[in-house]
Amino acid sequence: MTRYAFILPALAFLACMGTEPRKETLQPPRKLTIKEAGVQFHVPADWKVEYKRGGIETEAPGQYPSMRFSHLEGPFGMHQVEGLKEQLSDSISDWGPVAEKTVNGMRGYAWEGAGYRDGLSYKISVVLLDRGKNCMIALMFTPNFRAAHSEAEAEKVIQSIKPIDLYY
Repeated sequence: MTRYAFILPALAFLACMGTEPRKETLQPPRKLTIKEAGVQFHVPADWKVEYKRGGIETEAPGQYPSMRFSHLEGPFGMHQVEGLKEQLSDSISDWGPVAEKTVNGMRGYAWEGAGYRDGLSYKISVVLLDRGKNCMIALMFTPNFRAAHSEAEAEKVIQSIKPIDLYY
C-alpha cells in the first residue's frame, strides 16, 4: 500500500487544477532595430522600451535586467573597449577581463564590471560588436541580488542580435 501512497495526493492536486485552459497567452517578442549599427534584436513583449539619446533602453517588468543598446562611431578594436571603460569609470570600481565573443557571426568583446552606490552593489556587463565602420554596444545593469536571473534573461536578448542588410 505504501508503494502507491503518492497517487492519492497527485490525484487530489490534479482535481484542484480544473480543466479550463490557461487564460494568458504568449506574445511574440518585440523586434528592435538600430540602423546605425546595422542590427536587429528581440526583447520580450512585456519589457518596457524607450528610445533615448540615440539608443534603446529596455527594462524587464521587475526592473532587472535593465539594458541599453546603441552604436559607436568608428572601427572596432580595443581602443573602443578602453574608451568605454573610461566613460564608465565613475560608476565602476572593478573591471573584469575582456574576452572575445561572437554573436551570430559578428565578432566582439565582452567584459563585466562591479560597482557600489547608495548601499547597492551592482554589476554592469558590456558587449561590443564589430559592425564594419561602426560598432554596436549592449550594456546590462543589474544589482547583485538579481544577477543570476538577470544574466540569463540578458543573454537571450544578446543572442537574438542579428546583422541586417542596410542596402535594400
